[in-house]
Amino acid sequence: MDSLPYSERLNRAADSANGEYLVFIDGKIRTSQDWLNNLMDVALKTPNIGCVGGKIVYSELGSSSEKSKLYKIRSIGTEFIQTSDGSFKEVPMGNGLELSSPVCLKSNARASISNEVILIPKNRFLEFNGFDEEYLENFQVSDLCLKLTKKGYKNIYHPNSLLFIAIQNEPDFNKKIYSADSKLFNNNWREFLAKNVLLDKIEGRNIYSIEKFKLGFAVSEVGENASAGDYFTAKEFGESLKSMGWEVKFLAREGSDYWYDASNLDVVVSLLYTFDPRRIRSSTASPIKVAWPRNWFDRWVFFPWFSSYDLVFTPSKKSQEYVRLNSTQDPFLLPLATNPSRFNMNVTKNDKYMSDYCFTGSYWNDPREIIDILDPSELPYRFRLFGKNWDEIAKFKPYFGGFVNYSDIPHVYASTKIVVDDANRATKVYGSVNSRVYDALSSGALVLTNGRQGAEEIFMGMLPVYESKADLNNLLEHFLEKDDEREELIEKLQKFVLKNHTYLNRAEELKHKLIKYVEAK
Repeated sequence: MDSLPYSERLNRAADSANGEYLVFIDGKIRTSQDWLNNLMDVALKTPNIGCVGGKIVYSELGSSSEKSKLYKIRSIGTEFIQTSDGSFKEVPMGNGLELSSPVCLKSNARASISNEVILIPKNRFLEFNGFDEEYLENFQVSDLCLKLTKKGYKNIYHPNSLLFIAIQNEPDFNKKIYSADSKLFNNNWREFLAKNVLLDKIEGRNIYSIEKFKLGFAVSEVGENASAGDYFTAKEFGESLKSMGWEVKFLAREGSDYWYDASNLDVVVSLLYTFDPRRIRSSTASPIKVAWPRNWFDRWVFFPWFSSYDLVFTPSKKSQEYVRLNSTQDPFLLPLATNPSRFNMNVTKNDKYMSDYCFTGSYWNDPREIIDILDPSELPYRFRLFGKNWDEIAKFKPYFGGFVNYSDIPHVYASTKIVVDDANRATKVYGSVNSRVYDALSSGALVLTNGRQGAEEIFMGMLPVYESKADLNNLLEHFLEKDDEREELIEKLQKFVLKNHTYLNRAEELKHKLIKYVEAK
């Protein structure tokens, strides 16, 4: 019998067994008290059970001197990792984790339990004709477990079934046999795994993998002294994505080819039209490529690589229509938003930012309406202006408060009554609403905007709009003199923003669209 292929030997042994349950256990495994009772308890109590596996721990040194793994996890299941050529390999799930790691302490469904120990009802084993005998030495357990999973049976990892194994040097294996088994496994399961491993990571179920879903934002710069709006947008969006259990990374341009290093990322979201998704490098499978134009939509569609994005989001209906008419892409709506954990009514005021009304944003020697429309010297109210380069505009010099680090912007909004929004030429005509609008309203400051189209689309006419110098002066005078009206409108707008326009809302929208994309693909 020893001369028979491995899968066939196991199947012969199963045929000769008389019990209702089968246990396959590696000869190197040492067991603990009640390990089998614990596995049986799960099998008996779990409806629609497939198979059950336990917690395998490194307990002694065998042929290896790698002491760092002693008394750590060998395996809490099997997970599937996609390589750069699109194929999948199986690896022990949780290898090297501390025994106290939360994921190791929780019983959970697994696409495949550990290869070393498996308990399965005999009738379930026979339902699939046992282990597939086409496999010579590898992937038999994973193949069977995936068949169980695909049919809707539950494979369960049970943390209270404790098993031990010595740390061994990696054994020699027949590369030719492994290559043949891997090819067979991937022919059978690559398409299934490509879809379900990614969905599992997006949803954080830890069935196929305990790896977190990893997203990278392509931005112009990062850091405390950054002044680029794209980074702040990505930063706040990223905080909400992390609250869903995802990992977030920033790919900063800064003149470096590091911009395109997407190693181990599952998705890359570009906020800049100069990012070429065709140049992305990754040691694993190619990530999903997402474009999120927030402005300069004509430039986005101009570049030949725009068609290489898998998904495109735009912040307004008009920008959505423009992209649809001027490219091969069919974008989804995803407006900007706010992070209420940063911008809220609990932020303290700061004397150095105190004003009746203010503006936040930088001047890059590009035409802005606020330069022509606003003249603070004509109004009897305290005005402050924060950002870069406004000291170049003579009439604004007396009110210039300098550049303010992003971390202090909430204090600016907390220290004013009204924020003037100046939607620039790259956003206004497309109805795109600036982040400062959502942030200021979340902070409890009223916003006056020149972006009528965006105000009507997002705020349905609730947000005050100015289109001329007279409009702006009248609105400032009205809302600075009538505190009750201003506060009533702020409360209404703030509730609207916190219900509909937070980055947690956007995170759920992105998650939903990614799930739909993966399912369709």
